[in-house]
Amino acid sequence: MATLFEHIGFHIHNEEEVYRLADFVLNAGAIHVTENGFYARWIDPSGSEIWSRTALDHKTEQANFLNIDPHFHGDTVWNLVLGRELAEEKDDALDGKFVLHTEDESKFITARIQGAQAISEKEEGKVYPFQIALMPHTVRFYANEDAYRAATGDELSILGMCMPRGMYSRLVVSEDSRPEEILLTTLIGRIRSSDLRTIERGGDKISSFMHFTVETQFGTIDVPVANSLCQDVDLDEVGVMSVTGTFSAVMMGKGKTE
Repeated sequence: MATLFEHIGFHIHNEEEVYRLADFVLNAGAIHVTENGFYARWIDPSGSEIWSRTALDHKTEQANFLNIDPHFHGDTVWNLVLGRELAEEKDDALDGKFVLHTEDESKFITARIQGAQAISEKEEGKVYPFQIALMPHTVRFYANEDAYRAATGDELSILGMCMPRGMYSRLVVSEDSRPEEILLTTLIGRIRSSDLRTIERGGDKISSFMHFTVETQFGTIDVPVANSLCQDVDLDEVGVMSVTGTFSAVMMGKGKTE
């Protein structure tokens, strides 16, 4: 099973490597300051992108590393309404999970907005352009829609629909079950394109990953995928992907009122 960071070309095996990567992002990336800390954002020409979150304790003047998140800097930009925040007790103060929906409220996704607390102009109910990627947890490939339905027995799912599993799991949770991660989403969609992305340093290739664009009801979406999940796949023979993962979003500009 690939880690989330392997999908953007980074292989992390232990906590020490997490801190090493966070230190790299802090030193190489751009800093976005907020009242209670700061974010660091690093972007590679391949589209690989990482955000780190660090809290500041104003009493002790200590900086406390919170977490790092992978993102993919692609071409997918959707104009969506900023909905309610999905804050959970376990979340740190600089995390930002939100509902994003179309202006007619007919379709929605749940997403982590990177750098959310550092965005000065952010108002619920306004439409904003979001650069969005789907960061996979699991990926499956199929030749076509018929092959997907034959392999899974799924006759109900509509290709291109984004199913917010984490939100729905909270509606049916019982004493014997736990709700899934609130941002967890499943997409079954037709593949529109695929290409290999390479991370280089000083002209030398240091890592790579695959990049797909997949149809959704909002338009195409960027999906980066670890090479290890594509090794035994003939990409010329597959046309459908089933992806379970989380949407990662970056607000690209000022909003407008609905």
